[in-house]
Amino acid sequence: MVIWIYGGFKVINGLMTAGTLIALWGYYQQLMIHIESLKSFNSEYQRFKVNMNRLNEIVDFEKIDELQQDIKLNQINVENIVVSNVSFSYNGKCIISDFSEVFQKGDIVGIYGENGSGKSTLINIFSGFCKPDEGIIKINNIDISELKVHELKDILSIVPQDIQLFSTTVLDNICLDSKISIDEVLSLSNKIGFKGINEQFLNRVVLNKGANLSGGQKQKIAILRALIRNPSILILDEATSSLDFDSKEKFYAYINTIRDSIICFIISHEKESISLTKKIELKLNKERLCKVKMKK
Repeated sequence: MVIWIYGGFKVINGLMTAGTLIALWGYYQQLMIHIESLKSFNSEYQRFKVNMNRLNEIVDFEKIDELQQDIKLNQINVENIVVSNVSFSYNGKCIISDFSEVFQKGDIVGIYGENGSGKSTLINIFSGFCKPDEGIIKINNIDISELKVHELKDILSIVPQDIQLFSTTVLDNICLDSKISIDEVLSLSNKIGFKGINEQFLNRVVLNKGANLSGGQKQKIAILRALIRNPSILILDEATSSLDFDSKEKFYAYINTIRDSIICFIISHEKESISLTKKIELKLNKERLCKVKMKK
């Protein structure tokens, strides 16, 4: 506004041309864009530091893996997960306290609770992404801390809330680096009953992390990506929140048909999943200590 008032005065008095005033305004706008980018630099830098720390943790895990003895875990025959006296704290707050439970093949376990009550933390501990402060988790009587990262990947699939997509075809996003044919993907989609999954869709190129896809299409891709590998342990974290009612019903019906061959954990607020599951209720007391109760 000051530029226009001052510049207008100069133009009226013949000390500046209208073209110069317009150019000056353009330069001012460009300057403000750069100033705004500087304002966001600190937050972007903090995000960068967090991501680098996570990357370093992954690299450290890989180095540890190289030193560990190769432990053979039967990908097809995960019989149980035994959780013994597991506790976990974050930033000085106890999220999980002294949790013990046995999960058997055939269990579909629903994990329910308020936001921030530890649902995703519990899943991250089960899947080896977080190490508990105390306690042990065993898969088929093998301590999860002794398993290599690639061994966990072979037996476990996750459908996360935040779905990562790559700028390649839908088919490549489902198969990733595995040698899975388009016919196998179409066959799995037909078994589940998903509509709209055809060769044309599978050959579509994903743009800008999925900007050209609907929320439901993204979740179908994530679900097919998780199931195509025939995991022994399946984790669904709000996996159907963007699916239409018909797709949700068919998906949960399919999960029920394969339940005897998997251990499945479902984080969801949707009633469609509740009838399938046992329930774990996560409750917090006033001291932020978490009590976990299994309902049979």
